[in-house]
Amino acid sequence: MRSFQTKRLLLSSIHPSDAIHLLPIWADRDVVQFMNIEPMHSIDEATKMITLLTELTRERKAARYTIFRKDMQVAIGSAGFNVIQDGQAEIGYELGKAHWGLGFGTEILYALEEMAARYFNLRYLYAFVDLKNERSIHLLTKLGYKFQTTEQDGLQKYIKKIEA
Repeated sequence: MRSFQTKRLLLSSIHPSDAIHLLPIWADRDVVQFMNIEPMHSIDEATKMITLLTELTRERKAARYTIFRKDMQVAIGSAGFNVIQDGQAEIGYELGKAHWGLGFGTEILYALEEMAARYFNLRYLYAFVDLKNERSIHLLTKLGYKFQTTEQDGLQKYIKKIEA
């Protein structure tokens, strides 16, 4: 799946040329505080991350998309499936701070759910969320994800059955 559109967004398969757009987002401590990465400081770091994500996509183990706002033609973050196996996938997403609180998270998750059912034949989506990440917990529960368990590392797992 190369790209997917919503009303306001274009989700396009992540590409090394996106590094210049994603670096400012991945360099922001507030954005990455709940991701499993440190803030990035160079295009090289962002390109290496994208290369890894692209390789996982080729191996059909993951799929990551750069998120573009249609009205501004600017990258605002990335989202996708971090782990794909056994009819389910872990989802992950991040947005630049300027785009928080504008409903893009909801739009992105609906797009991921549609892609999961339509193109990846997935039955369940799940997310691991830090207890302090109240925005993400609110988004997931608002969209019907249910708390399942607290992992050994303290992350909470939320899961949702995807309707075909």
